[in-house]
Amino acid sequence: RKWVPEEVPGKVKFIIPDRVPRITYGFVPGIQLYLSVVRSTNGQWGTVLKAGMASTVLPQDDGLWTSFPAWFPLFNKITLKSVVISLPQDFVDYLGEDGIFVKKEAFPKYENDDEYDNTDEWDNRTEDDDDDADGEDARTAHFSALEETIRTHIAGMGGSVFPKLNWSSPQDALWMTSTGSLKCYTPEDVFLLLKSSDHIQNDLSILSSPEVASQTHRPTLVLRKWYDIQIAMEFRCFVKDGDLIAISQRHGADFYSFLLGMKDELSELIMEFFETSIEGKTPVNNYVFDVYISRTNKVWLVDFGVFDPERTDAVLFGWEELLGDPSALPDEGVVPFRVVESARGVIVPAARMLHGLPHDLQRLGPGDGEGSALDQIVRRIRDQAEEELRTDMKEMNLGG
Repeated sequence: RKWVPEEVPGKVKFIIPDRVPRITYGFVPGIQLYLSVVRSTNGQWGTVLKAGMASTVLPQDDGLWTSFPAWFPLFNKITLKSVVISLPQDFVDYLGEDGIFVKKEAFPKYENDDEYDNTDEWDNRTEDDDDDADGEDARTAHFSALEETIRTHIAGMGGSVFPKLNWSSPQDALWMTSTGSLKCYTPEDVFLLLKSSDHIQNDLSILSSPEVASQTHRPTLVLRKWYDIQIAMEFRCFVKDGDLIAISQRHGADFYSFLLGMKDELSELIMEFFETSIEGKTPVNNYVFDVYISRTNKVWLVDFGVFDPERTDAVLFGWEELLGDPSALPDEGVVPFRVVESARGVIVPAARMLHGLPHDLQRLGPGDGEGSALDQIVRRIRDQAEEELRTDMKEMNLGG
């Protein structure tokens, strides 16, 4: 098909007029493609083709670079101690299967009070019950080499780690753990979190897509040394066209009064870190990065993310602000730095609480004009109970 160019300042814009050829991604009619001439950090020139469409497939230039194995070699000196483990295909297949099959050791052990002693129940177990349990253990037996590798790295990092894949950590599976955190002491802890997480499944879906799957972008397990940190000192930074345009408190559901008097100091620390340790050292110009500031005011890089509203939480900013003209942001000339200003400002539900809700409750949302989602649930339960009572009364001839 004929490509119709349209001049755009600094870019060449192509609009596909009709049917679309398959070029890297499965585009649809009406997509806008931007062909940019770029220069990499090693001085080589080239072209980058970008698409203005949100997709479950990450943009090849920006998204794939934010995969942990891609950026870690460049910034390993300024980030948390980590190890990267290439996952064997049979384990990747296991993660994609339905059901959770991990060794019994992965689940927390609880002691029963005498009042709830279930000794009789266990005495009545059958051989079939034991066979089922042995079968579940057998599902992970063939990963013994991977288990030993993980166990060795956990010991080498002080006895505890937190896991993630190429992009995502299993934050949505915290409700599966006895500690309510990502802290893992054993390979079984790691397996349980990975197997229970939709975030991990999303990473695997991206990596298995024809557009991404390659020897250079394989499913990778990342183990990072566990630190007991003050989460108030985590911040998310947004970079657009190579410029740091916004900084946000990382956890937007929490209020920390002491941050209010530290904004200027923290802003200077983050700006200096960006200018000396990150700026000009990335192969892309649009990205998000998270930092942690220690008690000694040392800034550590935590992770990189995609500059994309479909993939990354803007926390205390709106993506319409970040994607628009940077000069339209408040405090022109100064990088906007936002923290939760008061306890009343905490209006965002904590993700760790949301992920623990059944999907049906999440889909209810804030309500439909008839009260909150919780009010709707209570009303439905009450109506159902009243209906059942009326039915029982009719059957007993006690009333209408």
